[in-house]
Amino acid sequence: MTVHFPTFRRWGNAVGRALGSVPRWSPATLDRRSKRPITLGWKQWIALVGLLGGALVVVNIAIPGNPLRVWYWMEVVGAKQQVRYGFTVRLDKNRPFCLEITHVESGGAFDLAGVKEGWALTSWSCLGFHVAEGFFASLRDADGGSSLRLVFSPGGCADLCQRPSECRQVKVVAPKGAA
Repeated sequence: MTVHFPTFRRWGNAVGRALGSVPRWSPATLDRRSKRPITLGWKQWIALVGLLGGALVVVNIAIPGNPLRVWYWMEVVGAKQQVRYGFTVRLDKNRPFCLEITHVESGGAFDLAGVKEGWALTSWSCLGFHVAEGFFASLRDADGGSSLRLVFSPGGCADLCQRPSECRQVKVVAPKGAA
């Protein structure tokens, strides 16, 4: 039968060689491996950068309060809004979710609303978004002349409002100009 079907003979010979040969993982086969370091071609580099970029996007979406997102809202969006409304804010070192007003410019929108230095913003997110994202997004989205209602704790980050009666609700009028 093997005379008429030469493939069976080849298969049989291959199985015999495989069973009688040295396994691929043996020390004898390790000597034949190349000692060169792994190098990537340009297509592999593009795939690697794309994979890392995709992982960064997934982390950004999956973890809303991650440091990269907080940095973006504090440094990129927040810097413009601080100049626009006339105040300076910082993250508290002991409570990184708390924003505290460090400086209020006289004649600015926050000064006209009655916001004082040392007050802390008391907005919270049940979805895990950072307080800076919600705060600066509301400031950015306000058109010139429209008003915002913001809630502050006069005691700062060390003494956030335990009861709603301790908090101060402030009406801030958005200045006209570029958002």
